[in-house]
Amino acid sequence: MFVGVFLALAGAFTHSISFITRKRGLESTDYKLFILVRVIIGVFFSGILLWWLGPGLSGLTLKVALPFVLTGGLAGGFLALFSTTLAIHYIGASKAHSITSSSPLVTAAGEIIFLGATLTLQVILGTVLVVVGAALISLLIHRKDRKEDNGRNDNTNRPIVGLVMAFYTVVAIGSQMAIHKWGLGMGATPLQGLFLHILTAAILFGIYFLLMKPDLELEKLAQLKYSGNFLIAAVAMSILPLFSLYALTFLTATVVSALMRVAPLFTVALTHFFLRGIESVNWKIGLSTCLIVTGAILVSIH
Repeated sequence: MFVGVFLALAGAFTHSISFITRKRGLESTDYKLFILVRVIIGVFFSGILLWWLGPGLSGLTLKVALPFVLTGGLAGGFLALFSTTLAIHYIGASKAHSITSSSPLVTAAGEIIFLGATLTLQVILGTVLVVVGAALISLLIHRKDRKEDNGRNDNTNRPIVGLVMAFYTVVAIGSQMAIHKWGLGMGATPLQGLFLHILTAAILFGIYFLLMKPDLELEKLAQLKYSGNFLIAAVAMSILPLFSLYALTFLTATVVSALMRVAPLFTVALTHFFLRGIESVNWKIGLSTCLIVTGAILVSIH
């Protein structure tokens, strides 16, 4: 169990690094370019690990591969890459990460509905704390942006878009843990799951690129300040699912999901040191984050 807890917390710290470095990179270029860098590095990294340390794709059936294909497309993969990155861009790394910390509620709800887990007072209390924390974050975002965007009608919808994207990420990440656990239970290895998850996201982004032909400003890859931040974020996001998949081999999906949601504590702390002049964190954001994280932990140990 100790190994699983360590892996989940390592994933939480890695997730926090990806949020901070993405925010720095988004200050100078378009989010779609980050997603391109992310899927290329992810496929390269996971492919090397799979064929160097793992069994390749031997022994996989369509049924076993399906859970990871689903997560690569909808839950935590292609669509969640867009939603998370847009949430960070529009409402900030610390706020976006605080809201998405409520994802263990989705995992816990799945266990209660589909696996017959008991709804205890502890789970109810944890749910209330998470909802209150997320509501406070939302209120603070709206108050701040109403003041900053007064008279600028072209940007008034951005906080709303950011919140919607963050809450979609809650559902996506929360369901991803349960789906990954399902796939591992059918015999897939963590390295196989990692590769299929990232490959699906890469294929879908390729289709999106062909259909939409977005302006990716590829010349900005030569800018060291930009490319360095996004490179770190892409590597961190490639390592992150590896930590969570191996943690799932030791712990339940809800416990892993909740432990990884302590990441906003790292994000809030790192924001203070690495995002000065870009975004600020006050005691209200810190308190809301603590409420969400405390609620997530209570849910995880029910």
